[in-house]
Amino acid sequence: MTELDELMKQTHSLLRGGGEGTIYDFGNGRLAKVYHPALRSDYRSNKVKWLVNHRFSGEFARIIAWPDEAITDHGVIVGFTMPKLEANPLAELLNNDNTFTVDWKIRATICRNIAAITTHLHREGIVVGDLHASNFGYDAGTGKVVLYDVDSLQFRDGKRLYLCEVAHDDTRPPELAKIDLSRTEALCEDTDNYMLAITVFQLLIGAHPYAGTRAADRASSESGILSRA
Repeated sequence: MTELDELMKQTHSLLRGGGEGTIYDFGNGRLAKVYHPALRSDYRSNKVKWLVNHRFSGEFARIIAWPDEAITDHGVIVGFTMPKLEANPLAELLNNDNTFTVDWKIRATICRNIAAITTHLHREGIVVGDLHASNFGYDAGTGKVVLYDVDSLQFRDGKRLYLCEVAHDDTRPPELAKIDLSRTEALCEDTDNYMLAITVFQLLIGAHPYAGTRAADRASSESGILSRA
């Protein structure tokens, strides 16, 4: 474990802040995520402990930003360190102007690699939960994919369930729109597969599968066009 005060004495820069905490870049291939004080709890500490104790090896250790050491503040876990995985943000390909700047074979490889990471996690009894392009990075030359935001993964430690408490609106199944994910085990392998299908569609087609308009909207639009003819 690394003590927060000692860690922050090292040369670092603020990478970004988010709803859960702040991510710092230490310039040596390492990042640190420190949770906001209001979100620090035994539940979150135990989740970080499990992740640190169940690190992957081999290829998956190089493509998943898995927590490798807990950060403590006076003995309380307040965050973790993780590898900095260099990649382009995959979400940029969801912009209609950018989708087809990457060769379709590379986009197909990206989709296959996202599916491979998802399948590997499922085999380990882990649900991605918040499966969305914003949590992945990619290499435009090879289609290699990396996964970020690992502490939101959902898994069991014995009888204890650690939930994924968030899901992006773009890929969240509509039947879960009003479900409080922090209190209910609503996410599972099936919802991962649904979110994966949405993401693959976006990457290959260049649009969200539900981006069409209702028949009533089309009729209204057509009526307006005819009236101006």
